[in-house]
This record gives sequence, structure tokens and C-alpha cells, in this order.
Amino acid sequence: MTPIVSVVIPVYNRADLVGTAVQSVLDQKGIPLEILLVDDASTDDLASTVARFPGAPLTVLRHAINGGAAVSRNTGIAAATGEWIAFLDSDDIWLPGKLEQQLTFLQDRHLVGGCTDYYIRRAVDKDEVEERHLAYCEELSLGDLVWGCYVSPGATLMVRREVWKEIGPLDPDYRRFEDWDWLMRFSRHHHLGMLAQPLSCVRFSAPAARQQVVEGLIRLQIHHGALLAKENPELARRFRAGIAMERAAMAFRDHRPLIAAWHVLCSLALVPVSNLAFAKVVAPRVRGATYGAKPRVILPGSSG
Repeated sequence: MTPIVSVVIPVYNRADLVGTAVQSVLDQKGIPLEILLVDDASTDDLASTVARFPGAPLTVLRHAINGGAAVSRNTGIAAATGEWIAFLDSDDIWLPGKLEQQLTFLQDRHLVGGCTDYYIRRAVDKDEVEERHLAYCEELSLGDLVWGCYVSPGATLMVRREVWKEIGPLDPDYRRFEDWDWLMRFSRHHHLGMLAQPLSCVRFSAPAARQQVVEGLIRLQIHHGALLAKENPELARRFRAGIAMERAAMAFRDHRPLIAAWHVLCSLALVPVSNLAFAKVVAPRVRGATYGAKPRVILPGSSG
């Protein structure tokens, strides 16, 4: 049966986690699919995990050399045969009905791509807490995406396959923010649908290496900042505010509060009112420090 959805799962040394991700895809009902597991030169026992799924519509595509997330997803995209391509990171899971609900949402609105709400799973005091991430609105434009990539496309994005030929692949020169770059390119041609249902669970993992973050932000500023400045100075200003807030987030993670505060002030100086990046990056940290951890959310299939 020809698949309707090709699911691309890049994996690197996560043989202990990727089986749960694969099973969450196989648990999707009513949608013919194929799973393209892109092994980015793993050195652990991924073969044993794959062997747990005999007869599954699962193909392993192996890299001889580690290329990173963008390269791995591009490998899966190139091999896909479905009408739609959906992404799932190897340490994340989909909740039941994710594909069916998202596909219906996109088709009903004649959209060629979109994401869903999701839960972020964090380790808190030797326990796991799930926090729901709320959508912006039903459709995102370039004006929304200049603020940052807060839609977790690695676990929520689904796009018609022909769109990748139109927009082009993920840029392999990005080791971080390749998804933000691609979504900004996409949003110059299409709106991105946002289904207000939490249908993925994203594991909060170790942050990217600082150098990768710095290089990614510089590349974004070069590639998109100058173009926006010519086309729409207001969007260019918001984009710079979003970049500044990403620098603040990096400083927060590095335990450098004064530098973080400086970048927050720079962002607010650019856009003092309705600064969406501030709401996404700083406000959750303030709420967490003020009120403590949020209540635990028991997801379907998890133990309480």
C-alpha cells in the first residue's frame, strides 16, 4: 500500500530511546505510513532496537559519517514516497491520533504544512513533569516566525512532499536553528497551520553546544536579517529582537544572568510592546521561579 505519510526519524546513539518513538508512530491508526529511520553513524546497538519491529513498514538509512540533524532529515526527505512528510525526533513521542487529527486539520484548511501543540517533558526533582506548549494561532505567517522557532518542528511538523522541492532542503551548514531557517523560507510562500491540540511529547534534552548556537544565530542574521531589512524594516526589527532573546536564553543556560539580562533589555529596546520572544523565553522562567514546577500531566500510556 502506498503510504500517505512518510515519517522521518533521525537517530544518533539513542538506541535506548528510539524504540519508544517508533512504537508511538506504529500506534497511529487509520493512516498508511512508512517510517524512515536515519541512522546518523550511531555507534550503539541500534540493530537490536530495530529487530523489535519485525514486519513494520520501517526502513533504516545509514550514514557512514555523522552529519547532524539537517543532513539526516534531508536523507529521509529524499527517500520519502508518501504524499506528506512528518518528523519525529528519536527521543520524542507522538500521542494517539496525532497523524489523523493533523492531516484532517491541514486538509480541511487547504494548508500544505503545519505543526501541533505539544508537551515538554522535563526532569524535575528526580521526576518528570510535562508542560503544555500553547499554539500562537491557527495559521502562522513570516511575521510570527521572525520571533523564533517555538513550534518544535522536530516532533510536530508535517508538510506535503512536493513543498520540499519548492522551498529546498534544510541547510546542512546549520548545526543549530536549521528548522527556524527553513520555516522562515517556507513562510514566504505559505502559512503554517497550528493545530491547538497537544499531540506530541518533547523530551527536554541537553542544550546544543554554545558554539553551534552562536554560529546558527550569526548565520540567521546574515541570511534573513539583510533581506528583511530591505523588504520590511518592522519585521527586521522584530527578527533582531528575537535573535537577542535567543542570546538571552543561551546566557540563562550558561548561568550568566547579567549577560542574559543585557540581551533581554536589547530585545525590549527594539520591541518594547508585544514582544513575543520575551513571552516565549523569559516569562516561563519567571513563572517557574515564582510559582515552582507546574503540576504533572499524565499522558496516555504513561504511568502516574
